[in-house]
Amino acid sequence: MAEKTGASEDSGYKLLLTGDGISIDRKLDTPTALAVVELVMGGPAATPAARPPSGPSGTKRQRKNMESKEGGPRKARGRTGSPSLVRDLSLRPKGKQAFMEFVEEKQPRNHFEKQAVVVYWLEKIASMQEGITVDHVNTCYVTAKWKRPARFEANLSLTAARKGWIDTSDGSNIRITVSGEDFVVHDLPTTAG
Repeated sequence: MAEKTGASEDSGYKLLLTGDGISIDRKLDTPTALAVVELVMGGPAATPAARPPSGPSGTKRQRKNMESKEGGPRKARGRTGSPSLVRDLSLRPKGKQAFMEFVEEKQPRNHFEKQAVVVYWLEKIASMQEGITVDHVNTCYVTAKWKRPARFEANLSLTAARKGWIDTSDGSNIRITVSGEDFVVHDLPTTAG
């Protein structure tokens, strides 16, 4: 399972997996660790700071901790760490296919497909050889008017883990993989079957 590697690394996790001749000892970033937990547990992972249960469920202590010192319920916090927009990203580069034209051509249907299409376009068509970030992917989502996943960065890591179409091991340099490139080029748009 993913476990904290130390107090000095706020978002550092370590994956330890052994058995049947396999030994994996790897550091993971928070989104990847959450994706691993989601895959292993078969459902959404909790955020690194454990969330108190909502509603009347939970232990007496958990319910008490949900209340502020004044005795009233705690206010829900707003979304933190949301990706921003890259204002200088040209989605219609001169002499190249515009992002929205590419989207119309490929017709991605879900987040996995959309993220593969975005990263492919940024890397292969817009020629961003490095530096593709969550903010770049977010900018493309906003431009396409797609509903964004609540935990955007974790969702990108989930696409990498489940489909293998993108590589998010370096959050400041997201890449399309060979299988992702093949999927976008040869399998999109999907035909109703």
